[in-house]
Amino acid sequence: MNIGLDLDLWKSAIHLTVDVFHERRTDILCTPGTIPSTIGVTSLPSINAGIVTNKGFEIELEHRKNFRNWGYSVKGNFSYAKNKIISADEPDNVDKPWQRRAGTSIDEMYGYIAEGLFQTWDEINDPDIAKTTASNLQPGDIRYKDLNGDGVINDDDRGYLGKNSTPDKIVGLALSGNWKNFDFSVLFQAALGGNTWFTGSAIWPFESKASVSQDVLNNYWSTNNTAEQNANVFYPRLSSDHSDNNYIESTYWLKSSDYLRLKNVEIGYRLPKSVNKFLGVEELRFYANAVNLITWDHMKIFDPESPNGAVNYPQMKVFNFGVHVSF
Repeated sequence: MNIGLDLDLWKSAIHLTVDVFHERRTDILCTPGTIPSTIGVTSLPSINAGIVTNKGFEIELEHRKNFRNWGYSVKGNFSYAKNKIISADEPDNVDKPWQRRAGTSIDEMYGYIAEGLFQTWDEINDPDIAKTTASNLQPGDIRYKDLNGDGVINDDDRGYLGKNSTPDKIVGLALSGNWKNFDFSVLFQAALGGNTWFTGSAIWPFESKASVSQDVLNNYWSTNNTAEQNANVFYPRLSSDHSDNNYIESTYWLKSSDYLRLKNVEIGYRLPKSVNKFLGVEELRFYANAVNLITWDHMKIFDPESPNGAVNYPQMKVFNFGVHVSF
C-alpha cells in the first residue's frame, strides 16, 4: 500500500512531495529453524516460510524564488523505513526470548550485552558475578550480562540487541543561490539509526599481529592508572594474545554510525555575455568545489559509512577547480 501527495503552491515557489507506504511480504526464503540437528541433516535447503512487514514515509520539500538579479533555492528531504520480522520458522524459545527472530528486524545486531569492565580481583573472584569460561580472566576485561541467570556467560546469553547496521532515517538538505553572474550550492547529507561493529584488527590491539591505533593510547584499562582513570577509559586491558573474553561481538564494541556530512560546496562565476561574444563562446564559467569537506559523527576515528569492522579506506576530501566552456 502506498499513499502519495504532490503539491505545488504559488507558481512552484513551494513544492511538496509525500509518500507513505506499508508492505507485508510472505513466503520469504529462510533457513528452517524448527528441524532439530539431532536428525543428522547438516545442510537444510531454504524454505518459503518468512513473513516481514516494512513501513515508512518519505518527505521532500522545496522552496525556490527568483528575482531580477538574484535567486535562491532550499530543498530538504527526509525518509524513514522500519521493517519487522513476523515469522522466520524458528522454535518458540520460551526460555530464551532474546534469541527469537520474530519481532526483530532484518540485519539486527546479535551478541552479548556488556556491563563495563571488571575493576578489581574481588569482582573476578566473586562467585555471584557471572563470567565467561575464557582463560586468564583479569581486571580490565569486559563483563557481560547473564540473561538466563545460570551464573555462566555462554552462547545462551547472546541475543538480538535492538540495533541495526542499516540506518532507518536518511536526511538531505540542498541550498543554492545566484547573484548576478555568481552562483553557489551547498549539499548536506545525514544518516541516522545505523550502527557498526568496532571489531577486528582495525580496532582490537595486537589482533592478528596488528599494531595499536592512536585512539588506544592513554585510553585503555591499566594497573598504572588510577581507579578514576580506569572508570573512564574505553578500551579493556591490553593483551598481546587474542582475548576470548574481550574480542567477541557485544554492545561494548557497538557504535552508532549516525553522521551529518557537508557533502559538497561549490561556487562559480559566469563571464558576462558581452565578454563571451568577444571570445566567441556561448558560455564560460569558472568554478571551485569541495567534496566531503566536514563530517560530524560519533565514531571519530573511522568513517561512519564504513561497514562492520571499519577496515575500508576513509572518505577523502576532494578539491576541484575548473572551467566550463560551451560553444
